[in-house]
Amino acid sequence: MTGRPVQAIWFCLVVIISIPTCRVFAAPAPAASPPVAASKKSRLAAAFLDGFFAVNLRGFYINRKFDKIGGEPEHHIQESLAIGGGLGYKTAPWHGLGLGGVVYISQGVLINNPNFGGGGVLGPENQSYAVLGQAYLQYSIAASTLRIYRQAIDTPFINNDDYKMTIKTWEAYTLYNRDLPDTTLMISHIWRIKGWTDTGFQDRKSTRLNSSHIPLSRLPSS
Repeated sequence: MTGRPVQAIWFCLVVIISIPTCRVFAAPAPAASPPVAASKKSRLAAAFLDGFFAVNLRGFYINRKFDKIGGEPEHHIQESLAIGGGLGYKTAPWHGLGLGGVVYISQGVLINNPNFGGGGVLGPENQSYAVLGQAYLQYSIAASTLRIYRQAIDTPFINNDDYKMTIKTWEAYTLYNRDLPDTTLMISHIWRIKGWTDTGFQDRKSTRLNSSHIPLSRLPSS
């Protein structure tokens, strides 16, 4: 337990880069009049070659000192310095099907005392971490899209809390529909969550979010 911050310094730098796959993997020149079977195969390969990489680079420094609580002998301090972010890839659609994934990394540098962790930038003892935070299959038809497994969800009630080194992500089934003008309808069943500094996904009904101070029991039951 900590008191109110009596000193707080935050600094975050974010750079986002999108790279078409064709710039990374050069597609071979198509042969003239390919056979039908080869044509279907080439369309599947094109789904990967026409996808794109997304790079989200971040640097984050936090320094907070909290009031003493009760008989604590000294102020509680949180201090972390990290670089990292996310590296993602998403295929182009193939008959409405697509794949996507994002690996998130937070690498501590220079000043990370294990006793000063807990700021949600590195692990609880200021250790570095990496996690496959998104890995999903999606299918789109007309104005509807179904996304399955690890994903980011951004709504007023459940969202990514994107203000630390890595975001919170969810294991879920999510259906989006955009038939209505300027409106997106969404329904989702969520069963597990990855907190800011978690290296795995936890059951949402019984596990506290890492560094979020929000019990998962407050989320509605399915």
